[in-house]
Amino acid sequence: MLQPQIKKITFYFQRLKVLSTAIRKEWNHDFIIKGAAALAYYLTLSIFPALIFLCSVFAYLPIENLQELVMQYFQQVLPGDASLMFEKVVAEVVLNERAGLLSFALFMTLWTATSGIVAAMDHLNRIYRVQEIRGWVKTRLIAFFLMWLFTAMIIGVFIMLIIASFAKGYVQNFFIGLHLQPTFFRCCDGLLLS
Repeated sequence: MLQPQIKKITFYFQRLKVLSTAIRKEWNHDFIIKGAAALAYYLTLSIFPALIFLCSVFAYLPIENLQELVMQYFQQVLPGDASLMFEKVVAEVVLNERAGLLSFALFMTLWTATSGIVAAMDHLNRIYRVQEIRGWVKTRLIAFFLMWLFTAMIIGVFIMLIIASFAKGYVQNFFIGLHLQPTFFRCCDGLLLS
């Protein structure tokens, strides 16, 4: 009676061994860890010049208390020590208009962001075993286009969130006149990305 079950269990263990060997072989061949490290490095590296660029742009904007607004936001998002360190950098950059810093930060942001996308393209080529036939300039131009596409998508998401918050307020104000119960507004919060 146990003989067929033992054969079945043995068969499944053999299949599991073959599967784990194949996964380990592909893992090592495709350099998964190195690819993930390269992506994390370039994309993390591109954040800092982007922040310096944005802070440099803030120096040219005629908005009152902009530095305080930016710092309030970063105090909510960053840990205490990081926000204190970032506050000094923001104060230095926002108070002084520096065109050279603005240009350098923009160049470094573009370079590191496109380098991250090129690293992703190279890693995907390695995974799918595709030989890169595009030249360096064409690859960088494609990465530049993809970077702007990702940026537009992120801006689009932020715009949709802003529109959703306005729509939520409009719907709540509209339905307050109808004297609906508060449970209706909790449903609206869930529907309108509150």
